[in-house]
Amino acid sequence: MCGGQLYDVTDPRRPKLLSTLTDPEWPTLRVFDTARLSPDGNTLMVADFENSYLFDVSSPSRPRFQAKISTNTMPPVIAFSPDGRLLAISDGGNGIVL
Repeated sequence: MCGGQLYDVTDPRRPKLLSTLTDPEWPTLRVFDTARLSPDGNTLMVADFENSYLFDVSSPSRPRFQAKISTNTMPPVIAFSPDGRLLAISDGGNGIVL
């Protein structure tokens, strides 16, 4: 488990920290191994044990929190449609949240 951070890896030998993702309700965001970037690179979905978090990362140095979706599963399965307009997240049961 670690906090979500965005890095500039233009020079992979010297990654530069751009920003830290935050949950408006907690001081740190618990991010695990589930993260998906939209096809256009402007939206990021990350997940912890209970929730998935949607961020606008069109300005990576200033990511904007957009939504929190309760998934109650670890790790949820997250997928963007090829055009990036739809997002599917497993809900921990037999359903999918769109």
